[in-house]
Amino acid sequence: MIAAVESGHLLLNNGHPVHLIRLSFLVTVLACLSFAVNARPKTDVIQFDNGDRLTGEIRGLNRGLLQVKTSHMGTVNIEWPSVMSISSDIQFQVENIQGERIFGAVMPSVEPRILQVAFGRGSQSESFDNIVRITPVEDTLGDRIKGGMSLGLNYSEASAISQLNFSGDITYTAEIYRLTGNASLYFSEVSEGTNTRRADLSTAYQRLRDNRWFTWGSLGWQQNEELGLQSRVLLGAGVGRDFFFSSQQTLSLTAGPLLSVENFFDQPGQVTSGELGLMGSYSKFKFNDSELDLKVDLGLFPSITESGRWRAELNSRLRYKLTDDLTWDLTLYGSRDSREQADGGSNSDVGVTNSLGYSF
Repeated sequence: MIAAVESGHLLLNNGHPVHLIRLSFLVTVLACLSFAVNARPKTDVIQFDNGDRLTGEIRGLNRGLLQVKTSHMGTVNIEWPSVMSISSDIQFQVENIQGERIFGAVMPSVEPRILQVAFGRGSQSESFDNIVRITPVEDTLGDRIKGGMSLGLNYSEASAISQLNFSGDITYTAEIYRLTGNASLYFSEVSEGTNTRRADLSTAYQRLRDNRWFTWGSLGWQQNEELGLQSRVLLGAGVGRDFFFSSQQTLSLTAGPLLSVENFFDQPGQVTSGELGLMGSYSKFKFNDSELDLKVDLGLFPSITESGRWRAELNSRLRYKLTDDLTWDLTLYGSRDSREQADGGSNSDVGVTNSLGYSF
């Protein structure tokens, strides 16, 4: 299979950009299969507030749910307030509400809902109410990788419009840094009209610092035919901080300079410019009645080199968990660029998609 770049579009040998979505989907599936590994022995012990005990493999605590893999019930999610104690011989990373990270084996204390983290010749006590996240410090590459993907297809016979959207994300977590990759691809086809493509591919590195601070670097590629954007390459770096950091919600703010290299359909040659990136990310999780996950990313990018120009990006996703691994996603996206197109085209793009997703 031969890939080429034609008129700013990433195409495969048959010339149809929709195959890029199929290829991305296939690559994600193969990545999931390639990282599959044998689970460790299920000897961790969880004790509940009613006195019951469960033996299994602790997969971690995130957003108020303790995930445990068992031999006979599969993987179960346990509400953290109902857990009185946990113990395990393997190493975990325990993060508290202050952003402090502690590494060691976990064991119950004499007092209820107090976790003892043992490391070397010492230990540290942490209240369950103060713990936000617990992550196994795995030795294998596959166990450090988490992610998901979703695919949606919509067709209207009355308007003869077909829409295909794909999104995927993958995260590799180590003790002091985090690597993420994200892909969002959208293709709309009208039988007698203009086809529309929108793509956003990015990868980012976060170096975790004290007191919930982090430094970051990112590389991305974008395309949006609705805004007349043939391609945009973004390279950026900066600092950020998790201002809200709890089991139910998080709020992160980041800032830093970006280098932008753009190609437009109505303008010959490349446009190289500098921008200031001001970005916020908010997420909220609810698990009482049903598992709902809301995530909102908002970015404002005023230009440093082009007077009066600015861009804004919005990506929000509401995720409903259908099963342990299957989800339904409702996504709202929006883009605006103050740059006026020479042909009088729009300088904003808004859309809603829904899709079925799979997490791993």
